[in-house]
Amino acid sequence: MKEIFTATIWQEGKWYIAQCREFEIASQGSTKEEALENLTEAIEAHFAPPVATLVPEVIAFEAEVEPWALVDADARASGDRVD
Repeated sequence: MKEIFTATIWQEGKWYIAQCREFEIASQGSTKEEALENLTEAIEAHFAPPVATLVPEVIAFEAEVEPWALVDADARASGDRVD
């Protein structure tokens, strides 16, 4: 699906910077056209579904912890104050 985005383009030294106004995505190029092409590629890569090159292995393990540590960890995770 193609979408229309807007960009601001300016020159910094020998580089043209293209920044998408709808998202915090920017790119650069030696010409305005190259900067826009690179911005297009960056936006397409940003919204492409992730592809894992390696499937991670999930491993269950045990560790000895004191019971109070688990209570403190649960409180921190929920945002409660731990004194």
